[in-house]
Amino acid sequence: MENVINVPAATSGVAPLAQELSTRPPPNKARRSARLLLASLLAFGLTCGLIALRTGAERPIGASGFGLATLLALVGTGYALAALIAHLANVRPVSLGLLFFGLFGNALMTCIGALSVLLSVADFRRGRQIRRFGRVLLPPRMIPFQNASVRCGTQVCSWAKDRIQADIKKAW
Repeated sequence: MENVINVPAATSGVAPLAQELSTRPPPNKARRSARLLLASLLAFGLTCGLIALRTGAERPIGASGFGLATLLALVGTGYALAALIAHLANVRPVSLGLLFFGLFGNALMTCIGALSVLLSVADFRRGRQIRRFGRVLLPPRMIPFQNASVRCGTQVCSWAKDRIQADIKKAW
């Protein structure tokens, strides 16, 4: 028998367990990668479902749920890369379909999860605008210093200040 550990008689209760553990094959990293992809998809789906409930806590739910999905997919990508390296080094052959499913699926889920975390946490607001009945009430863009004669060195001349203030009052 190969891969059998000899255990002394004093620990005979542990011997069957030790023998069972020593004869198990090492874990398949490609399968673990596929399981992590499924766990990542499950976390992503549950997070979307919780956000759809409109509990009022969408931001923390989105950040933690999508973050967990991203982390699971990132770890799964690492396992898939380790399985690919072991396969290429002829250490442990694996199913290439399962390997590439785990690798590309986890890589895609990592990108989708990271984008989802960004969108759930970031605020997208328009700049402050003064409006009346839907119309923007900002003056037209004025460039008062295009003419070189308006400037006196680095400061604005007093006659130019008066002219600029009058133009702004007229625009408003």
